[in-house]
Amino acid sequence: VYGALRLRPTDALSVILGSRITWWDQQASYTYNDGSAYPDNMREQGVYTPYAGLVYDLTPTLSAYASYTSIFLPQQAQTVSGSGVAPIKGNT
Repeated sequence: VYGALRLRPTDALSVILGSRITWWDQQASYTYNDGSAYPDNMREQGVYTPYAGLVYDLTPTLSAYASYTSIFLPQQAQTVSGSGVAPIKGNT
């Protein structure tokens, strides 16, 4: 689920606001050379990732831009010990 809002409070300023809510579920089973199996289930529910941006027109051909966002990136790999790699989370 996501949403975005774009505003233009002045002729020179644009504001962009938005967010996303993510539900992620991974179910996997890994089989090793010796025949043993390792089930791996990972779940993230309702992960909120906001973003915002500003664009200011300095001249008709030059603009300044600033932004902020959160990151949520699920991984599809496993560690050396066999467990799933946790999603990447952070801010930029």
